[in-house]
Amino acid sequence: MALAPATSAMYGWAAREVETACRRAIELATAVGDGEALCGATWGLWTNYFIRGEMEPALDTARAVEAMAAQTGSSFLALAAAHHLMGVFGAIVLPQPLLMRAGQVEVSEGRAVRAKPVGG
Repeated sequence: MALAPATSAMYGWAAREVETACRRAIELATAVGDGEALCGATWGLWTNYFIRGEMEPALDTARAVEAMAAQTGSSFLALAAAHHLMGVFGAIVLPQPLLMRAGQVEVSEGRAVRAKPVGG
């Protein structure tokens, strides 16, 4: 599962070889139940799509991370998904519930009133 970072170092994050390595790492991580490796490989795949300007698959990948966050209750994954979605579409369409799950937004009277700094 370390092939994707090595491939990106050799060819750059936008290379098709990186996509192939990330997809294989996702398959392997899923097969062995390694959530940490799955998160890293999915992040790498999102990066590959985003840098190549392929916004549709980048959004699909961000939504996959969002689904992982919902399934596991992980605030880290929720925050990662939020950052993926912000990278694709900007904060205008960023789902408020996703940020709330990540603990990165304060809500008053049903509206987001302040984003918290990452790690804060």
